[in-house]
Amino acid sequence: MAIESSVEAPEAPGELSLAGGLIGSIDAGTVVIDWGRKAATLAGNAVRIFQPDLAEPASIPIEILPTSLTHLAEEARSSGKPLGERYVNVTLPGGTVLKLQVNTIPLTVGGQTLAAALVLRDLTSTTNLEQQLVQLDRLASLGTLAAGAAHEVKNALVACKTFIDLLLEKNQDAELAEIVRREMGRIDTLVSRMLKFAGRGVVNYGPIRVNEIIERSLRLLERQMEEKSIVVVRSLDAQPDLVLGDEHELHQALVNLLLNALEAMPLRGTLTATSAAAAPAPGSRHLMIAIHDTGAGIPPEVLSRLFEPFVTTKPNGTGLGLAITKQIVHHHRGTITARSHPGHGTTFTIVLPMLPPAA
Repeated sequence: MAIESSVEAPEAPGELSLAGGLIGSIDAGTVVIDWGRKAATLAGNAVRIFQPDLAEPASIPIEILPTSLTHLAEEARSSGKPLGERYVNVTLPGGTVLKLQVNTIPLTVGGQTLAAALVLRDLTSTTNLEQQLVQLDRLASLGTLAAGAAHEVKNALVACKTFIDLLLEKNQDAELAEIVRREMGRIDTLVSRMLKFAGRGVVNYGPIRVNEIIERSLRLLERQMEEKSIVVVRSLDAQPDLVLGDEHELHQALVNLLLNALEAMPLRGTLTATSAAAAPAPGSRHLMIAIHDTGAGIPPEVLSRLFEPFVTTKPNGTGLGLAITKQIVHHHRGTITARSHPGHGTTFTIVLPMLPPAA
């Protein structure tokens, strides 16, 4: 439907109706800017977007509107012609970013353009849905890739494990043998669960000691920490430290967090690993694990989406480590949160239900 470049006005130019038939006839958000009154009238979804506390139609000073919209109105006013579809991003006071489709129509009275109408359509939900569909497509592709890779890697692991078993029989370092054998078993378990987002494999739940898993995870990365002169501070005060879970899964989750902390810190940083009793609700028995680093921190816009798949701050990162960690924690009926301030490091906190000592 063609849109006229001008609109007939009432006989008295000073009595231009800003909330009249045009606004009421359009099932969309509408903003009419009147330079004579230095005010803007909002109707439809425009009220919900910009002034949700006001009744419809709402009149506000022009200065309250985003500059991207007033610039479009000025452009239509100068040219005297309607503007085709334009797309603008508007940031609301709470930080929410909306993507708007805007059509702008100059309103001419007695040969003078005294106002402009902007018809808004909120495309944010559509854009978010498209992004989610792209993400689902990537996850489906990842599942297909993981299925093929798991088969090939498991075949190679058989030969590797046989060779390592023979090699370790001649090595008298019992601690090294234990670590290597355990990690080979962990690799085999991880490969079997590469389809974690499509469906879980068989897990073995039982009473496990969290402090032991934290210590084991720290020992696994001890060499990398020494290379960067990272100072490790332990404060493993949780007593008892029993939770119901899968040892390999929790170990994987903690190693993911420790690796993130290690990569986030420069030389001679400090990594703090803490365990303590927690009571998020009266009468509850929970255990808290906290991993804190002294790195550069995480920007707020990334922090809010940190546990989503494919969200990463690393140049070569996959963005799956923290997503898998969150899923593991949720499988253990726990919660995980991240707190960060740019320049002051990051803290990841896991809270898990605690088992009674008798378990």
